[in-house]
Amino acid sequence: MSLIVLFLLFAGMVYPWSGPSHVIIYMIARKEIGPNQTALVDEIIKQMPEPEANYPNPYEIAIWADDMKMRYKFKALGGFHYYDQLFCDGIDPSDVTEIVDPVYNVVNAVLISQKTMKYRPPYPFHFDGRFEKSFALRFLIHTVGDLHQPLHTATRCTPSMPKCDGGGNRFRIKGHLFTRNLHALWDQAMGFIEFKKRPYNEQSIEYYQGLADAITKQFPRASLSDDLAITDQWAIAKKGLDIAINYAYKGIHENEYPSEEYKRSRFEICKRQIALAGYRLADMLKEIVYSAEDKE
Repeated sequence: MSLIVLFLLFAGMVYPWSGPSHVIIYMIARKEIGPNQTALVDEIIKQMPEPEANYPNPYEIAIWADDMKMRYKFKALGGFHYYDQLFCDGIDPSDVTEIVDPVYNVVNAVLISQKTMKYRPPYPFHFDGRFEKSFALRFLIHTVGDLHQPLHTATRCTPSMPKCDGGGNRFRIKGHLFTRNLHALWDQAMGFIEFKKRPYNEQSIEYYQGLADAITKQFPRASLSDDLAITDQWAIAKKGLDIAINYAYKGIHENEYPSEEYKRSRFEICKRQIALAGYRLADMLKEIVYSAEDKE
């Protein structure tokens, strides 16, 4: 197969905690908050008018932060997509050379975006902070998803890799073209969610909405009440580290194909994390998205 054909096949794909996962999370959140508040969200999103900042449907905005990094090479905020908490596997923490940034990470991305959105100017919204709020809301919609991908909140350190594995990016496995490492496998939800060509057409949107509905049916809000009671973003990140240690890095070996049992059982975890992210994003949106009349 020629390189040109490969490019045409995969043009438009975005790989980190893959575009489809982010879109499904956002679909869950939009359905949770209802049409009135969704309209307010869409109005704030539109306050960034540049053509490359907008999409032909409201759902792909969940991928905007990755598009900025991957398509337009705006990498200045790349560190805000992950939080490399250390998993020391057979190595003393004092021998680890990786530095965990306490500020430049996905937890603070969520917190800063929330803070920006909660700011109440002393005069009507449309006269103040339009770009900043649009940017913050777009970033929040995306990074809440990143916070729930376990390998965005963990990195494994071993005696042979004291600089750690970059959230599984250097944990090599056998697989198809885009799943040659553990991080990519989890980003793509074990490969069970199809990539669709972007921009999404009506059939693609129906496919992802169907998955969103199926995930919330399998994991209704009430079934996740104990997890949803945790609202501290640092504690949520710690939960992600625990999942990475107990599930992502267990039952799989470097330079081998992941077993079908591993992929199917971990896909259940991916779906649960997607549901949690959707519900938590909805709760945040209910709190921070307001109209000019609401704040008066």
